[in-house]
Amino acid sequence: MAVSQRLGDRLFLSAAQFGVWAGQQLGPADARFNCGVCYTFEGPATEDPAGTDSPGALDVAALRRAVAGAVAESETLRLRFTEEDGSPRQYVRPPGAAPEGGGHDGEWLHTVDLRRMPADAAEAEAERLMLADLGTPLDLAEDELSKQVLYLLPGGRSQYYLRYHHILMDGYGQFLYTRRLAALYAAYAAGTDPGPSPFAPLHKVLDETAAYAASPHRERDRAHWRERLAGVGPQTGLSGTDAEPAPSLLRRTVRLADEQADAVRATARELGVRWSAVLIAAAALYVRRMTSEDDLVLGMGVAARTGRFALATPSMVVNNLPLRLDAPLGATFAELVGQASRELAQVVRHQRYRAEDLHADLGLAGGTELFAGPMINVFSFDADLGFGDHLPRVRQLATGPVRDLMIDVYGPADGGHIRVEFEANHRTYDEAGLIRHQDRFVRYIGALLADPHRPVGHVGVWGEGEFEELVVGRAGVGRGVVGGVLSDLVEERVRVVPGAVAVVCGDRVLSYGELNARANRVARWLIGRGVGPERLVGVVLPWSVDLVVLLLAVSKAGGAYVPLDPAWPAERVGYVLEDAAPVLVVTSEELLGSVGREGLEVFSLDDVLAGSASFSDGDVVGAERLGEVLLS
Repeated sequence: MAVSQRLGDRLFLSAAQFGVWAGQQLGPADARFNCGVCYTFEGPATEDPAGTDSPGALDVAALRRAVAGAVAESETLRLRFTEEDGSPRQYVRPPGAAPEGGGHDGEWLHTVDLRRMPADAAEAEAERLMLADLGTPLDLAEDELSKQVLYLLPGGRSQYYLRYHHILMDGYGQFLYTRRLAALYAAYAAGTDPGPSPFAPLHKVLDETAAYAASPHRERDRAHWRERLAGVGPQTGLSGTDAEPAPSLLRRTVRLADEQADAVRATARELGVRWSAVLIAAAALYVRRMTSEDDLVLGMGVAARTGRFALATPSMVVNNLPLRLDAPLGATFAELVGQASRELAQVVRHQRYRAEDLHADLGLAGGTELFAGPMINVFSFDADLGFGDHLPRVRQLATGPVRDLMIDVYGPADGGHIRVEFEANHRTYDEAGLIRHQDRFVRYIGALLADPHRPVGHVGVWGEGEFEELVVGRAGVGRGVVGGVLSDLVEERVRVVPGAVAVVCGDRVLSYGELNARANRVARWLIGRGVGPERLVGVVLPWSVDLVVLLLAVSKAGGAYVPLDPAWPAERVGYVLEDAAPVLVVTSEELLGSVGREGLEVFSLDDVLAGSASFSDGDVVGAERLGEVLLS
């Protein structure tokens, strides 16, 4: 039986809140847990709508009253935190409590009038004030942990700004709170009754989470996750590096073209899945193409709400769980969408098992992160709220810490536009790189939707002119010749940036990790056929990704390769082979019958790759490598 989460007027913290508390204690001067959203209203704002010549003006008095009412109904906005006997506790101030600290004027909605400034300067000043506030660290025990401001701008515009510490509520909690705020405004502006509050006391939400923690459901969820993540390896970020979350983020939002959003939903209907599964599969494939990892683990934000109180009440209970997908390039997009849909259903079914506990179960405590790579959040509810006659434009300013890259997707469940927001850790990304990733991802969505039944390996991901940036800029090669044996140089790149692009040929791409693993398997196959120090391998092949694998494998086996141009006359090929006396020759299926001579083993490259598939992909050691022998 679960223990009550109340100690008199004190409440225990939810597991999600405790994680934020601990993170803030580790970085008390860090503002990364500050979250914020901005709603931009078009049209004039007035304290007295009845006395204005502008019908439909934003009623500032009604908005002020609505904010006060929403705070009175929502206990999480009135929380204060303390520490007792070395443990954090929280308590709720009375519904009529005024905000504490400066900058509030004793009101929950503070008004800043910028209408005397030039329009551009006013908007820039409002943006500066919001970002400065978001960048200000909050003391959980001393500061007011939420702030709501109405910026009055020239030209009949205004911006409502909400900032809150993540310990108060999560993204779904923000949606619940702002939805109620919009309903209260509509009622007060129209002079009608808004009806009873849908929110429950916070202790009932906490009791629900405690009941789950003490139930058999938790153990069943734990068993599911341990089985589902057996054998999972470390994940790689798109930048190829890892870093702690930064105090501030790079952020960019794009709206999918209407025809593209329609295609997302049409594909979902055709495949019998939710539209979110289509974009989750697209995101997973994009990460796969950038990292060359078939076995993908994307972090995914889940509401972790199944109880009726948590579903209805602003609070902090969100969870981040892994979405594991197998994404071979031979599969079709439709197949991977189906896989994503099934996997998503399992994540939702087991969504309440805490990520913190999962890390401990997997032995990842102490700094190692399961979610070191990209994460995805899908908000399939309508964030564009109507405030009476007003439909403000919403802009999320901050959602909390991001270790690598966060892909946030917003779209109503029943149709309409879809927004894709990228949030990136500026310690591992720059603004130009973020823009390229986001634009490339949006293009890739369109390419996948053009034919969902086509193998994804045949769907291009890069725009024209991007190869140089990918191969040279991102992988860090092509900037000068570095001495050393080829295989040693590749293995060093694997240690530094295993997910970075190593080889690009047409639409085929290999990362350093994938290139190295394949070459190791082929090297062992070659060693088994006598290739080693002072032994040569004839190579009669056109340029391809697999040719690079073969040449690296010869180096790893300790041998040397003799390159022969497939366009050479047969007599010249025969002369070079007779003079070089290689142990064996590797060629294409088409040339098998024309390059052989008596006593010489000739293999097709396809047979070599197939024959080596079962060998170990660990690095080959102990062989002396000769390099390339050129004969003319």
